[in-house]
Amino acid sequence: MGWLGKVVGGALGFAVGGPVGAVAGAAIGNKFDKNDKNDRMEVICPYCNKPVFITGYGRWTCPHCNDIFNYYEPNTNRQQEQDISGNSMDVTCPYCKKGVLISGPGNWICPHCSETFSYNGPKSQEIPHQTGGSDISPLCSMFGMFEKIAKADGVISQPEISAIDVFVKEVLKLDANDRREGIEYFRQAKVSKESFEYYAVKFYEGLKNNFNPEEADNFFYGITEALFKISYADQAACPEQERMLSMAANIFNIDASSFNYIKEQYLKPDTDKYYEILGCTKNDSFEVVQTRYKALVKEYHPDIIASKNLPKDFIEYATRKFQDIQEAYEIVRRQYAR
Repeated sequence: MGWLGKVVGGALGFAVGGPVGAVAGAAIGNKFDKNDKNDRMEVICPYCNKPVFITGYGRWTCPHCNDIFNYYEPNTNRQQEQDISGNSMDVTCPYCKKGVLISGPGNWICPHCSETFSYNGPKSQEIPHQTGGSDISPLCSMFGMFEKIAKADGVISQPEISAIDVFVKEVLKLDANDRREGIEYFRQAKVSKESFEYYAVKFYEGLKNNFNPEEADNFFYGITEALFKISYADQAACPEQERMLSMAANIFNIDASSFNYIKEQYLKPDTDKYYEILGCTKNDSFEVVQTRYKALVKEYHPDIIASKNLPKDFIEYATRKFQDIQEAYEIVRRQYAR
């Protein structure tokens, strides 16, 4: 399953929960993989030999080394041909407003912010390059939202980073390459002047037409809950994070009752039940809690359970138990981090 399928499938599974959510997420995720194959491609820069993501044939600026190369159809024998025209001009990136050296009209990647824009000639204005109705990918806009809401309280804390990491690894299950790309998008958002609202709107517009109404409700509910997890990773969301959460719910068409239900899960949690899930007490040291958590993970991890050929009912129980363990550990861990 590709990165977009994992994002969609993971968010649906996150919202619905349990085996039903996993099945629904996988089904929708596979549909997205089929629709996403032509959105972008990865090529190798002929100068620095590093991967560059592009959206089609033409001239491109490598964001790593700032050199210009051409990408043509593979059967033309001119793939990734170096630009030898000797002509160059300095234009302004419409995103970060910095100067970019290009050699003529076409699509270009800004070496400063890695966004794609089009240049159509000396009398034209540099404009964002439109791909599929959106000039940034859903993966980029998702990590942009994560960065902006994590930094809204003034600093991106380790608990917030951990919340994002858990969502990416445990819920979306992105592989190393997709995580690397997501981290790069996260870093770009740190220096971008774009707002949380910008990324949220781009994310919604880029995906809203790929669902039926029920799928859309579940998917954007899952993403909204992920934003809550990040915001409340430090125990309480700051006013700016609260404003962003409300804004996201409005953009994603999350109804008031669903939004309030999510919010209630993060207000004054009953920590006693989470210690009980881990088999610990509030008097135990964090080392004891951590040791117990690791033992439970080994006992209930879905991959380990699946390898034992156990009955389906027990696999479903173990999956729910594993989710409860993850949630309990994250909440208890934050108590010791205070």
